[in-house]
Amino acid sequence: MAATRAYAASTTIATNTNTYTYNSHAIGTAAADRYVVVGYHAVHTLTDAVVNSITLGGNNMTEIRQDKTNQAVDAYTGLFIRAEASGTTANIVVSWSQTMSNCTISVWALYGIDGTEFHDNGDNTGASTATSVSTTLNIASGGVAVAVAIGTANNAAHTATGLTEDYDANTETNGRAHAMSAQSMSVETGRTITSTGTAVTVRCISAASWQESSSGAMLLRGGKLLQSKMVGGRLAYSGRPKFVPVRYEPLRGSLHEGLR
Repeated sequence: MAATRAYAASTTIATNTNTYTYNSHAIGTAAADRYVVVGYHAVHTLTDAVVNSITLGGNNMTEIRQDKTNQAVDAYTGLFIRAEASGTTANIVVSWSQTMSNCTISVWALYGIDGTEFHDNGDNTGASTATSVSTTLNIASGGVAVAVAIGTANNAAHTATGLTEDYDANTETNGRAHAMSAQSMSVETGRTITSTGTAVTVRCISAASWQESSSGAMLLRGGKLLQSKMVGGRLAYSGRPKFVPVRYEPLRGSLHEGLR
């Protein structure tokens, strides 16, 4: 099934606290195959703050990645995900290890993805002191991707490269958040994702991509119905079949099954 994404909303809370609660936040249209992705953007004068958890409707989300800079004023970004089939809104709570001065979240609903298989920007921390910040992603055919970025100064409008801009706004006097995403993408290794502002400032970006879910081809082996799934570019099957796959013998021109 085709993978799609829908940007839901972004919200900033500019309060000195370590727990940010976004009540009844939009999370997209409900569906049995929906995953909700929450990205955060923050700026503060701390070099060792981390997000301890993000909850969606009281349930813990799974961390994809967290990124930060190491400057006098630091930029922080990160992505979390959770499968959530019901509801169009939910309370989202971001809990930090230390008191922050602001926190922005950007939320997407992803459909038709393989939620267990994703690619993130890995060891590329996506941090810079410049007019832009970039990272790279590997993209699967028909896949989706999201990214969150922030700069430690208010800027004029940002420009997104590599993905489509969803959100671009000042967080308070010392930050501007930028969110972007895309779907129906072509396969690509090392796709560059960039957030470009107008001033030289400390910047950070986090990004991730997902492949579309398996079509769920069904094969019969030894009287058992097996579910197939693409894993690492190869078909993998649940269960232990009694017979090896049916194969074609070019020299004999016949089909046969062989016992294990």
